[in-house]
Amino acid sequence: MLTSQANTDKFFGSNNQLSNSHVNYIYQDRKGYIWICTENGLNLFDGIKFKVFTHIANDSTSLASNLVLSVLEDRSGNFWVGTTDGVQILNRETGQFQKVNLAYRNITNFNYIKCITEDSNGHIWLSTNHAGVIRIDEKSMNAVYYMQTNSNICSNKINTIYEDRFGNIWIGSQDNGISVLNIDNHTIDNYACDPADKNSLSSNKIFSIIEEPSGKILVATIDGTIDAFDYNTRSFQRNYIPSIERAYTLYTDSKKNLWIGTDGDGLKCYNFSDKTVSTYESELINLDMREAKVHSIFEDKQHNIWVALYQKGVLMIPLKDKIFKNIGFNPFYTNKNIGNECCLTILEDHNHEIWIGTDGDGIYKLDTDRKVKAHYKDPQFAPDVVLSIFEDSHNRIWIGTYLYGLYLYDEASNRFIKK
Repeated sequence: MLTSQANTDKFFGSNNQLSNSHVNYIYQDRKGYIWICTENGLNLFDGIKFKVFTHIANDSTSLASNLVLSVLEDRSGNFWVGTTDGVQILNRETGQFQKVNLAYRNITNFNYIKCITEDSNGHIWLSTNHAGVIRIDEKSMNAVYYMQTNSNICSNKINTIYEDRFGNIWIGSQDNGISVLNIDNHTIDNYACDPADKNSLSSNKIFSIIEEPSGKILVATIDGTIDAFDYNTRSFQRNYIPSIERAYTLYTDSKKNLWIGTDGDGLKCYNFSDKTVSTYESELINLDMREAKVHSIFEDKQHNIWVALYQKGVLMIPLKDKIFKNIGFNPFYTNKNIGNECCLTILEDHNHEIWIGTDGDGIYKLDTDRKVKAHYKDPQFAPDVVLSIFEDSHNRIWIGTYLYGLYLYDEASNRFIKK
């Protein structure tokens, strides 16, 4: 069971136990275990080590395909696994997989199960890439198929499924907008992009749907904006959260922050209260988040945020404030980079700016936001080894160096004067 709470970011990739860095989805089961769906197997993380499930040739009880897209533990304890070769149920005790047989006249392709969700009535919903949406009764295992040939569903290429507070099932497609199913009265309402109608969807390529605290439905479109559906007006507001491009996945955490994963523009966090957007920047020196493709986000039981990074691995972000912040070598964010030399001395001056003397890389000065304001080295400041920094009663900065003697900093000219 995963119980430990870290206070620093953790990164998992194929070089430290994860079977593959192409991560599609992350999930936590009732026992607290973390499940990571990759393009080379299903990974189970117990907080210490990984166990990997893979496809074994000629073994029908193994994983159907190594390209795993989705998982879900339903309320009866069944563990569903969606792959590019259909859906299976994993027996957690034996480690064996049982294929769920799907059949409909003249349809043979029920593969590419990208989304698995359970509604409030205990029905399991599956999205497919060619055969629409499938609803399965968890007790009888009887299936109901929603396709363009037998219903008014908008498309057979489905990316995401979501149940709203009224019990309506929202279905987001790859190519033709959204269908909303009302199970009680057996109706389907479709919504699509109309370039001439600013109150329609901004795009027909839908990748994520959630409900915000106010009750509006938020829709992430991969090549449009994040749109908001208002039940009162039955219309969409485009660009509801401004300046977000390539939105791929949406997730609301326990503090009611909206995490936004993009397809190549990193990770964003939207505050519903003050309506501000911040961009997440990792302190890890081996991870550049600026162009990351974020394909899945969730909050675990300890309130850590887990982020699936396609082609890079998994990042775990502690939601709890960190006691210590790291300032060091960071090749991706130059305003946070103070090189990789040893730090020998440090001072906070009367302006609350930080002076850092290094063993071979001169002096760094950080502003009150702890970003690099200046870097003093040759030729502006010849000594590269700084042993001490001191501020006197007149707010003058004195620098003690190795082999070069004593210097006084002149703030007016931004120069160092040798004494």
